[in-house]
Amino acid sequence: VWPNFLCYDYSFDAVPLVRSLSDCRLLLPIGCYLGFFALITLSLGLAQRRRELPIVGMAILILSFLPMSNILFPVGTMIGERLLYIPSAGLLITVLGLAPPRASSL
Repeated sequence: VWPNFLCYDYSFDAVPLVRSLSDCRLLLPIGCYLGFFALITLSLGLAQRRRELPIVGMAILILSFLPMSNILFPVGTMIGERLLYIPSAGLLITVLGLAPPRASSL
C-alpha cells in the first residue's frame, strides 16, 4: 500500500460522498453497524444476568459517536482520530464487560 495522495486537511468536499448503494465504500460502515448491533445484543443479553458494564460502555460509545456521525444533521467535518477517543473508550469498556471473569486460581 503506497499513499499516493496525502493531505493534512480533509475538509468539506475533499472526499467524495457515497451517493448510491452500489458504491463499495458502503461495505465498511455497514459492517461496523452490524458489529455494533451484535455488541448491543450481547450487552443486553448479559444485562439480564446483572452485568451492567457492557451497557454502560455501549451507552458511552453510542452517545459520544452520534453527534459527530453526520446521521442526525451534517456536522461539516470528517470523522478522524480526534473525534474517536471517547467512543473508543466506550468500546473498550464494552469489550471488558463482555470478557469472561478471570480465574481465581492465581
